[in-house]
Amino acid sequence: MRVHAISDLHVDFRPNRDFVAGLSQQDYVNDLLIVAGDLTHDESSLRATLEQLQHRFRALWFVPGNHDLWVDPTSDETSLDKWQRLRAQLHAAGVFLEPAQVGQVRITPLLGWYDFSFGEPETQLRRAWRDFVRCRWPTGWHPRDIAAAFQRDNPEPVAVDASVTHITVSHFLPRVDLLPRPAIERFGFLLPVLGGEAVESELRRHSPQLHVYGHSHVPVDRVRDGVRYINNAKGYPSEYRHADRRLKRIA
Repeated sequence: MRVHAISDLHVDFRPNRDFVAGLSQQDYVNDLLIVAGDLTHDESSLRATLEQLQHRFRALWFVPGNHDLWVDPTSDETSLDKWQRLRAQLHAAGVFLEPAQVGQVRITPLLGWYDFSFGEPETQLRRAWRDFVRCRWPTGWHPRDIAAAFQRDNPEPVAVDASVTHITVSHFLPRVDLLPRPAIERFGFLLPVLGGEAVESELRRHSPQLHVYGHSHVPVDRVRDGVRYINNAKGYPSEYRHADRRLKRIA
């Protein structure tokens, strides 16, 4: 049994949909898959994509990304409302949204949001970042309130046997020092909306050996303070030239 990870499949793009459809239906039937968010804002496409992946893997874990929580601008529904509805549907379909152990592997999904602890967004970012328009939250909420609401939904830590490989999963970046310096120099203005210190604090409560995340589209596989951090984002077709954008075996 192997464990694979991917994030940011963005199946709104045809090449990414083709990638999912082209995954072997035989090679992974005994394996586990982690999907660390950002499939699509379209609910039917999101469910269909996860169903395709379920048919190919023994078990599937998912955490929502920011794109998954975009709402119809003509609706009064909040992004929290959308997540509660999606969560009920995906849970009923057998997608793991909570901690579960298969064999000697335990996977713990952790909800979160960016909270501006990596910096305050500049005016240009506030105007350009689509989450500020496509996501809807209770009136008056700051990103800190959003992050706190998701964190309250996270599971309490449990003791995990040392023989078990424990993997936590978030969509958002847990710490800035995971980014290579060239990425910070080029995209540093995005740091406020890439993640937050609360994500790191939360995963440390669970004492994993590995942590999988997404969102930044910057491939990472490095150890920080005893935890191996992995970002394996499919990303946008325009980004394919920068890295190998396939499934990544992590255990």
